[in-house]
Amino acid sequence: MPQAPSQKIGEERKVNIRTMRSDIDTLLKTAKSSLVQILSAEAKKEVPRPGGIKTGEYRKFTVIGLVSLGLAAAGLISFWWFSTPVGPPVETHKKLIPMAPLFAIESSRTIEIKIQDRQQFLKLIADSLGEIERAGTIKRIIIKASDGPQERFVTVSDFFNFYRIQAPKTLVEQLTEEPMFFFYYGDSGVRFGMAAKSRDADRTLRDAILWEDTLGREIYPLLFTSDPPAENAFFEDRTYRNIDWRLAKLFPEKDLGIAYTVFPARNIFVLTTGKESMEVMINRLFDAR
Repeated sequence: MPQAPSQKIGEERKVNIRTMRSDIDTLLKTAKSSLVQILSAEAKKEVPRPGGIKTGEYRKFTVIGLVSLGLAAAGLISFWWFSTPVGPPVETHKKLIPMAPLFAIESSRTIEIKIQDRQQFLKLIADSLGEIERAGTIKRIIIKASDGPQERFVTVSDFFNFYRIQAPKTLVEQLTEEPMFFFYYGDSGVRFGMAAKSRDADRTLRDAILWEDTLGREIYPLLFTSDPPAENAFFEDRTYRNIDWRLAKLFPEKDLGIAYTVFPARNIFVLTTGKESMEVMINRLFDAR
């Protein structure tokens, strides 16, 4: 018996009805669409909705929903971003770089101390002195001192204070730049030396001459010997390569005493503990000009 026309039309309509779920399943199978793309595609379809909502109104509500979803997502992202705890800034300390040597050297050693720890300083200097080096070698001693949270290079004043040396204040004030400490390994033994730029060569030389009355006793710890010095030692003028310098031979039988000068070409004050070491210093200062 043939079906009534109304019944046939109802069945065809039932077959052709499309749902949002079926369309989403199809999109997921055919393309890698995002949630926004799926919702946007669905909003473009003209599918009747119950309750008498027209297609244009449905699109309007869908767009509003998408915008609301986007704003909510942005809010969540912002909350996560700004609520993430940020650690304190990492403090970076500049690496201390010593000045270039004032003259040629063969080796160097860096020691690090606490500015209040005198015993540590004396121990490390003595250890540096005891290291074996080839004859004719100059070894520079770079001394870094931690003064609380700060780190710096030892000054002339610091160095003299470690050895309880009472140098004239005016002399120390002239030696403003970073000093250079060293050991010279000569044929007669190891000799201490110090070199530093002076702001005023004439005043530095004058202050050193005025210091000569007590200089022998003050510098004695830098001789690194337990032998008593001669009681009648005195300073005398010496000249080497037209450079005038002063020498006190505290031990007549060996090259061990106090020698100092101000190298005029560069205003460098030099203090050593031997005749040979002073002449080597003058040679190297000429070569470094």
